[in-house]
Amino acid sequence: MRMFATAIVLATAGVANAADSVVTELVTDRCTVTMIETEDEAGEILTKEDQYPTAWRCKGNGPLFVYVLYNHEREEIAFGTGRRATTAYMRHGHFGGWGPSLEWRGKKDKSGRLVPVAAIAPYRWDIRNGDDENDREVGGDLAIIRLGKRKNETCIVAWVDTVANPDAMDIARKAADEGAVNHKCSPSRIPAYLGKRSPAR
Repeated sequence: MRMFATAIVLATAGVANAADSVVTELVTDRCTVTMIETEDEAGEILTKEDQYPTAWRCKGNGPLFVYVLYNHEREEIAFGTGRRATTAYMRHGHFGGWGPSLEWRGKKDKSGRLVPVAAIAPYRWDIRNGDDENDREVGGDLAIIRLGKRKNETCIVAWVDTVANPDAMDIARKAADEGAVNHKCSPSRIPAYLGKRSPAR
């Protein structure tokens, strides 16, 4: 059901700002399943063998958990506690999925625990057009996500095209460290793209 490209490498060199960071895994196959799809699109009951997971709770940073929701070949992402998502679900819109890792950006407190103000989440797709193995659409973006204290203070700030920008992670880190904390989330505010864009997009 889900289509992914190879794992994106989160390089550690060339960080634009001296923020602290922690990288955690985001692979739904190793997360806790919170919802199973039991019906097909026509409303027919699926056999047990054909049922599949559509929502997961994944360990994040400290007390923060990552929630992933699958719907029509796309995934949405949210954050919350170990009990439930406390932010709205955020989506890319393109077929694909989140992961395989997530980088948390912020400052460490006196105990050495990272207090994140932003997260950088890769969204990837690898889609074959028809039966031709060589006719594929492969792409990906990094989402810079502001992590606020309230539900309406967590949102996607910007995107970075990982195909068009070899330094996509550096661009994303700079945006996360310098702009995310002061970003004002609004439903009417469309996340901008930073850096270059792939010609087909």
